[in-house]
Amino acid sequence: MTEDEQRIEIAKACGWKSNGLGPVGTLHDPKGCTCFDGRGCRMPDYLNDLNAMNEAFSSLSEAEKTVFAETLCAVVGGYVVYLGYYPGETVIEWNSIAVMINATASQRAEAFLRAKNLWK
Repeated sequence: MTEDEQRIEIAKACGWKSNGLGPVGTLHDPKGCTCFDGRGCRMPDYLNDLNAMNEAFSSLSEAEKTVFAETLCAVVGGYVVYLGYYPGETVIEWNSIAVMINATASQRAEAFLRAKNLWK
């Protein structure tokens, strides 16, 4: 996916609406502000802004948050160990958690899109 495609898909997943004119068309944020490409109110820069990705993360369901964590772990080169105390519990190695904490906004964006099954 291109960076623009990633930004647009994340924005749509977070409630932004498209007018159907493609990536250079208008997007409307969930609060009703109109976002014009390159001017006016702007869509968050999900690939470079950790705050924007934190807001996007908060829109995930609990099940998607689990997939996000597992996917982010893989994206940053960490390891997920499936040896939890309860069935279906995911345990992530400490070294992997340390690496995930420092994941870039771009890495978090990829994990977000994969958790939502939007990655192409």
